[in-house]
Amino acid sequence: MIQLGGLPLLPNAGATVIWNKITKTINIALNKMPIQDAEKQYQLWTIVDGKPVDLGVLPQTYDGSSILSAKSVSEPQAYAITIEHKGRSVSPIIDQMIVVGNL
Repeated sequence: MIQLGGLPLLPNAGATVIWNKITKTINIALNKMPIQDAEKQYQLWTIVDGKPVDLGVLPQTYDGSSILSAKSVSEPQAYAITIEHKGRSVSPIIDQMIVVGNL
């Protein structure tokens, strides 16, 4: 389990990533993260070899009451969530990073 702590943009936000090293799958639970407006959404990233890798976008209607599944990678160094424009970004907007957790 990797705890992702809030950054200055949303200091009380948090998330937990549960990474299965054997199956290479992850589940994520969000805590204290407000629902975004219609033009924004949360996007999950991992850092591999010092570079961000997109793991997918989270549903805009997610209310924090359940665990979501996302794709995974074999050797993550960290996980982070950013607020992105609706649709999926190919690279994270760094100043919109809201939580991060290192392995």
